[in-house]
Amino acid sequence: MGATKRLLEQQESQRAAARKIAVEAGVLNECDVHSQYFFDGGKDIENAYKLGNSLYSANTAEFDAEFGTRLVMTDAIKSVVEEYCLVDYCTGCAKIEAE
Repeated sequence: MGATKRLLEQQESQRAAARKIAVEAGVLNECDVHSQYFFDGGKDIENAYKLGNSLYSANTAEFDAEFGTRLVMTDAIKSVVEEYCLVDYCTGCAKIEAE
C-alpha cells in the first residue's frame, strides 16, 4: 500500500471519528433514513470540543492512535462541522421530497 493511500485512509478514519464526536455532542445530526447524511444539530461546536477532549483524556491510547494529538482531533472536528453545518436538514430527504 502506498504512503498516499495510507494517509487518505487515516484522514477518513479521523473524519469519521470526528463526525461521531460531533453527533454525540449534538453539534451534528445524522439522518435516520439516510446513513452518512449529516446536518446541523443546533449545538455549539464548543460542545464537540469539550466532549472530544474528555474522551481523549479517558481513552488516551485509543485517541493517540487515531489522532496523535488533541490539536489534530479538534482540527478534524472543526473541519467536519464546517462541512456539514451549512444546512439544517438532510439533503437526501430533500431530494426525495423535491421529486
